[in-house]
Amino acid sequence: MAQATFKIKIWFALAITTVSLVLASSASAMHNAADAGGAIAPAPTVPVVDTSGGFDWVAALIGAAVAAAVILATIAVARLAHGRGRLAASH
Repeated sequence: MAQATFKIKIWFALAITTVSLVLASSASAMHNAADAGGAIAPAPTVPVVDTSGGFDWVAALIGAAVAAAVILATIAVARLAHGRGRLAASH
């Protein structure tokens, strides 16, 4: 029973972590029209030349590393909390 409860806590912590990362990344990508500081005038049309090489692999790797670190930290905290509960119950 304790093992099943622990697994549920782990999955719940991972779900919360994943949802928070998704919400944080999507919130930072939003553009707030009120940031212009007053009336919003249409921007002049400027030709855009794409000079990027395509997908930014460095940014993707950094994001994946941060997500993995958060997930591993969550698992470590859950395991420590589970271990302390077991020791307290055995005394």
